[in-house]
Amino acid sequence: MNKIHCVTSQCFKRDVPGYPRYSYSGDASQGVHNLIISGITLHDDGEYQCQVGPTNTNPPIWAAANVTVLLAPTSISIVGWDDDAVVEVVEGTALTLECLVTDARPPPSVEWFRDGMLIHSDVQEDELEPSTMPRRMSIRSRLVVTAGPEDDSKEYSCRALHPALKGSPASMVASIVLSVLHKPRPPLISGYQTGEVIREGDRRTLTCSSEGGNPRPWVLWYRQGRLLDDTTKTEGTAVVNRHELAVTPAEDGVVFECRVTSDLMQDPLVANITLTVYYAPSSVTITGASHVLVGKAISLSCETSDSNPPASLDWSVDDEIKVALSSYMLMDVSSFNIEKPQHFGIALSPFDSDWIEITFSDKLKVSQATKLIAFALLVYNSDEVTAEKLYRDLKETRDLGEIDYILQGYQEDKAIIPYVMTLGI
Repeated sequence: MNKIHCVTSQCFKRDVPGYPRYSYSGDASQGVHNLIISGITLHDDGEYQCQVGPTNTNPPIWAAANVTVLLAPTSISIVGWDDDAVVEVVEGTALTLECLVTDARPPPSVEWFRDGMLIHSDVQEDELEPSTMPRRMSIRSRLVVTAGPEDDSKEYSCRALHPALKGSPASMVASIVLSVLHKPRPPLISGYQTGEVIREGDRRTLTCSSEGGNPRPWVLWYRQGRLLDDTTKTEGTAVVNRHELAVTPAEDGVVFECRVTSDLMQDPLVANITLTVYYAPSSVTITGASHVLVGKAISLSCETSDSNPPASLDWSVDDEIKVALSSYMLMDVSSFNIEKPQHFGIALSPFDSDWIEITFSDKLKVSQATKLIAFALLVYNSDEVTAEKLYRDLKETRDLGEIDYILQGYQEDKAIIPYVMTLGI
């Protein structure tokens, strides 16, 4: 029930002919005439005047009052989608969201929110539209969103603002959720860094993670190019694969590669580590003649199984160390570039730091290089064998048979035994 106040010194009837919902109230003797409108409707919207006619001594007077009937909006929606719909969009796409609030009086207004945070009104564009219902208005509000990875799974909502909604327990809101298709970020490996030394028997957890990605990517561990572990888990915004590794000598020099794959990428994103494992040799053996004539030279060879770093060998007789020598490594020359000159260094004495550099031309075949890498020469008690002679003999050798003959001759006549050799390419 609404009242319009009018104060005069005249008395009027309390009803309004022709308007059964209208009546007057107030103390007529005091000139108070309040207009009461019961069951107000949209037809009651407009200007009302309280008028007093002229007298012999006074001109006519009047006062006006406006009645605005508040009509709340009948609906709110984000055009093209149901409420709470998941809207799939590719990263970088400019998406226009339209919020339509209909049939309100006076015209409504709109606020936009991103995950509950108010968006500044400067970035929205509002347009009033005529309603299909008389004396009402609708509003269409547009918001342009350039979808990025940070918008993935974020809710965008619009809310209707109107005086008739004040105090209402339920506000008028429409919302959608963005699903932004985007590539994952490059993988990050933790738990080991290339160059770090670990030891046989250690345990390590190799963790590979990748942030983002929609659809969800796969994070896979590969060992030497073969699939090792595909147990991918989602943790927050990251996708993670943790591989438990028991360190053995077999892991030394092995490449562990993490690959991140996605339906949005043709090639995976890759990161890798190369393990360095320290381990002791598992065995040591001595080969050579077990019987020898007095005065004759004997050649013995001491060999260990693989180890990292390479083991050092000591020769002893009856537990007394005679000569402390470094081991030499038999090297795989299948990957050497034989088209380029090969450089070798040969030590002539374990007590001399001088090395001879020998260069072989491209005529040297792989089999010959293998033979020279496998044997190096240590000279004992020989004044006739000089470094220059050894250099000349090896440098001028072009035939594997000649190499065998030279080595055999040195070993029989000059008491030469296998020793150490350093290779540099």
